Amino acid sequence: MLAQAVSLSGIRRNKPGNVEEFERQLLDICEEIGLISGCSGVFTCSLAVWLDRKIKETGGSLTDLSVGEFLCLIREYTEYYNKRGQS
Repeated sequence: MLAQAVSLSGIRRNKPGNVEEFERQLLDICEEIGLISGCSGVFTCSLAVWLDRKIKETGGSLTDLSVGEFLCLIREYTEYYNKRGQS
């Protein structure tokens, strides 16, 4: 498992009783993860290889990641992938 602290950009801590905010956060997370399926095969395959390597470095598995860690890794790779394409 990754030991670093994770901050979910755009997702604030939920206050008790704020079900609408919690629901919005849940839908935002689901949407962000779901967008991967619409990406090109080149992106998804290279993301899978990269994630596998990063996760193995920690000695964990994909299912060991928290949602926040998973989103941060996706964002990190997406940024790298997009910058690589501009070079």
